[in-house]
Amino acid sequence: AEAEAAEAAAAAEEEIPSQAEVAKISRMQSIDPQDLPSPYSTNSEEEKLVLEYVENFRRQFVQLYPERKELLLCPRNECGVEKFICTTIRPTQLEYNELYDLEACATFVAEHIQYESLADPVVLPMYVPSPTSVLQWQIGDCIDKSIVLASLLIGVGYDAYVVIGYADQTTCLADETKSELPALGANGNGKRNGAVRGGGGDDD
Repeated sequence: AEAEAAEAAAAAEEEIPSQAEVAKISRMQSIDPQDLPSPYSTNSEEEKLVLEYVENFRRQFVQLYPERKELLLCPRNECGVEKFICTTIRPTQLEYNELYDLEACATFVAEHIQYESLADPVVLPMYVPSPTSVLQWQIGDCIDKSIVLASLLIGVGYDAYVVIGYADQTTCLADETKSELPALGANGNGKRNGAVRGGGGDDD
């Protein structure tokens, strides 16, 4: 009886969406599909055909590699429409010369789009919004931000890709308590003349 109760409690807990998931769904629900171009809320005949090919590939992949993690192939966008993940990356060129540089572009994404942890760090998301919406919201998870960065880099001529993998807890939670910080000079001008470390305990 206790085991059944524990299983029921665990199942109920899984059904409760995380704070990050609730926030992302809320942002998507605030969108009026009529305010977006029609391809956001519909699929063309060519896109439908691509989705069929991708689904066939997914089935073969699962049969050949049953122990492998699932692939992020056709998540839903902010309008709830399935889209092939490769079409989510949109080459984009902004009217800022500074963003033609790799480092400056990465800094722009890091500083202007707030980082939000994945709802589940080991489960692929069901929804992947377009770079346009992520830039408007100015918040996104690691996949959202990576797609924005890749779109900007490809737009200015870089050969950029998004690679999904695993990272340690410090990176996933954007924990910067152990990051090196520039030490202030004698006149407090912030010039880097050494480095200090932020506080923090041992790694989990």
